[in-house]
Amino acid sequence: MAIRRTVTTADNLDCTGAALGAADGTEVTDVFWVASDDDGTYLQCQTWRSADATALITAQTLASGVEALQALYGVSLCETSGTSRRNVSAYLAADEIDSPPAAFTAVTCSDGTAAMVEWSRVYAVKVALLTRAPSATMGAAESRGYTLLDAAPYRFDDQYTRQVFSSTVARANF
Repeated sequence: MAIRRTVTTADNLDCTGAALGAADGTEVTDVFWVASDDDGTYLQCQTWRSADATALITAQTLASGVEALQALYGVSLCETSGTSRRNVSAYLAADEIDSPPAAFTAVTCSDGTAAMVEWSRVYAVKVALLTRAPSATMGAAESRGYTLLDAAPYRFDDQYTRQVFSSTVARANF
């Protein structure tokens, strides 16, 4: 998941929350992903300068035990005047914003215009994480499935306890 933003004096921070030291007005991209090695899985991030794809920090681990990350983007299909234009009509995956399903582009808005699906109309983001306990439980292995937003279920047949966390946030910088 990538978040592109413009640095200001008030939020001159990297993806970990540490001071970044970039000039005001610099566009940066915070990239988040799940990585794994022999010791487990991790949520990692890295902040890049958007203009030239220069890494401003090395990849950092934010949390261990994160097995999956999923995001859906809240889109306003129909623009209207005032603050109501920020109403979310649908939550879509990134590839659906790049190539919208016909069901969304066939919508006619109340003002007679065609609905539009584009990144500039994303006003919220739903994020879900699947986490795993660091050690197995004492009981027998059990088959379980976990669903993150609209992703296919993650299935496990082991002794680890897992939990799904999800949240929806409004997009800033309108």
